[in-house]
Amino acid sequence: MLSCTDHCTGDSSANGTAVVCSSVSLGGFLSGLPSNTVSLSIEFTNLSTISLEDLKGVPTLEALHLSGNKIRALPSGFLKDLPLLHTLDLTDNFLQDLPSEVFCG
Repeated sequence: MLSCTDHCTGDSSANGTAVVCSSVSLGGFLSGLPSNTVSLSIEFTNLSTISLEDLKGVPTLEALHLSGNKIRALPSGFLKDLPLLHTLDLTDNFLQDLPSEVFCG
């Protein structure tokens, strides 16, 4: 995992933190995301994999933007621990199908 602060910008407000990583080549998912992250944008970074563990530390996440990457698959139960999530952007990835339980456990 890569450190969030090395590759991203963050904007904190009373509502939470928005983290943006864009147009940098990442070798993996980020670590060190603020626990109050409400919006996470990892776009056009060549991200190819994502696991269940990657989003465990951000239970307040409301928007997840992963467009323009190389993600081929999402794990079963990927979004089950994100009850506040209302926006998911996976456009321009290499997804071919989704597990039947990607949204629940």
